[in-house]
This record gives sequence, C-alpha cells and structure tokens, in this order.
Amino acid sequence: MVNWRLDNETDATWDERLRAARDAVVFQSAGWAAFKAQAGWRPFRAVAQGDHGRVAAMVQFLVKRMPLGVTMAWAPGGPVRRFAEPVGEIRKEDWSGLFALLTSRMPCVLARIDSYEPERAGEPSPFGASFRRPRHRIGSGASIRFDIAGGEDAFVAGMSSKHRYYLRKGLAAPLRWEAGSADRDISALVALHREMHTTKNLQSGALSEQTCRAMRDALGPDGMTIVTGYVDDRPVTSCLTLDFADSAFYYVAATGAEGRKLSAAYAMLPRLVAALHAKGIRRLDFGGTAPDVSERAGVDHFKKGFGGEAVTYRGEWEAASLPLLASAAGLLMKWRGITL
Repeated sequence: MVNWRLDNETDATWDERLRAARDAVVFQSAGWAAFKAQAGWRPFRAVAQGDHGRVAAMVQFLVKRMPLGVTMAWAPGGPVRRFAEPVGEIRKEDWSGLFALLTSRMPCVLARIDSYEPERAGEPSPFGASFRRPRHRIGSGASIRFDIAGGEDAFVAGMSSKHRYYLRKGLAAPLRWEAGSADRDISALVALHREMHTTKNLQSGALSEQTCRAMRDALGPDGMTIVTGYVDDRPVTSCLTLDFADSAFYYVAATGAEGRKLSAAYAMLPRLVAALHAKGIRRLDFGGTAPDVSERAGVDHFKKGFGGEAVTYRGEWEAASLPLLASAAGLLMKWRGITL
C-alpha cells in the first residue's frame, strides 16, 4: 500500500528525484513546468510513498483555472514509477488516493494523465476505477523508441536499406553540420519551419524564436539539442530535441526545398544521435506517430525507416470530480481543436 502526499520541495529536489526514475521524461521536469508557466499553467506535484518512505511514484500535473470554476490538471509523461529500488507494484485501488489528493485542493477538476509506459494488450484502466479513457484524445499514444547507447554507427545499422540509400545521398551533399542551442541555432530552425508552413499552407502550429528561446531558458543549457545542416551558410534541414536525464524527445523538425533535394533529413538523424550520445543520452523517443491519420502517413514512413522499437503507450486517462465534466470538456476540446 502507498500513500499520496503533496510535494512542496524545491524544483531542484523534484528534478533530482525524477532523474532516479528509469521512465523519467522532460515533460515531468521542473523546467517544463517553468516553460508552461508562461502560458498560465502552474505545477501540482504529488509523490506516492511506501511503508518505509521510499518513493513508489511521482507525478507533476500542470493546472489551470478554466471558465465556470473548473480546473484542468494535465500530466504529460506521468506518472513515473520505475525506480532503482522499487517499492512494489502499485495496486489499482492506490490510484484513488491520487485523485482524492487532487480534489482536496481542486473540488471541480478534470484530471488527465498521459503515461509513457508501454501498453499491455487488452488491459482495463491500469490506474484504477477513478481514471477512464477520455472521449477526445490529444495524441495517438503510438511512437518509436531508440536505444542509442551504441552511438551513431549502431543507429545507422538499424536503418532500412532504402533509408541508407538516402543517407548516402545526403552524405554526398555539401552539408556542414552544427549542434547546439544558441540563438543562431534557434533562428535557423525557425526559418526552416516557417518555410515548411508556407509551402504546405498550414494555418496553425508555427514556431517562433521567442517560444524556442523561452523553452531553452526554462529547461537550462543541457535541456535542448538543435542539429542543423547548412549549405554554405544557408540552413536546409534542422531538428530539435528536448533532453532530460538520459532520454531525449524529438520535438520538432523542418527541411526546406533545397534540403529535400539533397536528402538532408536522412543525414541529419545520425548527426543528431551522435550529438545526443556525446551528452550521455541513451534513449530517444521519436515524438509520436499517427497510424490512423492519412495526412501523417509520409512523416510516419520517414520515422519508421530508421528502425527502432514501435510502441503503444498506455497514453491518456482522465478522471473528473463531476460526472458530466469529462464529456463536456471532451466535446469542447474537439470543437476548438485544443491541444494542451
């Protein structure tokens, strides 16, 4: 049995404890909470402890007050619970204590978690009777994970033969590579992202330098990696990962028309793996796939060709303090296209 308690420790203490979990992700970090605070979200942190005081699970919700007194509590990448000295499997009934802790502070709350633990086929809610599948999901729950402990060479060996063909084409191009998170790196990425939006006539999701700089400043100097390929001094392909502990999350990428002709994106991924490996990163999440979205088929094909392990995460589960709150919020999110 475990007991849930509110965590009032410092950001540094939270992150130190989080790094001890094998399933830690950047979206549960204090840095991510600091970044989202600029959009009005604040952290609500809870820890589950066993009889001997050891941590069994921890979760950071980002909470925001909505109209009509409703509070939204969103836990991307949480909870985490794979610690070196496990307390034991948390029982389903133990999760009711987490929701009770939430409602003791926020009586009218819609809470949603987005677990990055691999799903077990056909299992009911792994988080007890309090949490159910939401009516409207934000993501697919599917992704591709890489063990990059072997570095660039091992990563290339796992690519499909067709992807290695395009890799050779990219390597033959006059590309120069830079890795970092300085303003120059951000400017190159944003310029390519704008070009991509203009070419595809996309109406939303544009990236800004201000947002990227704020993210970098919140996550710290080691919390972001940008790899960019240049022809002369022109950026032609770029990608950004968010890094925490020994894992990285592939957050955004863009390739311009010149870069596509050179197959530059195929050459960029091994360079990214080399840069991450040099930082001590051992795991890379490819940022999700969308198997049921036809518009994403090309992107998913690109990602799958690099090998890796296709996974379906436990994903999104929600609990509401009022019976109709989850249904109403789900319809509103679908109608307005809300992504948290």
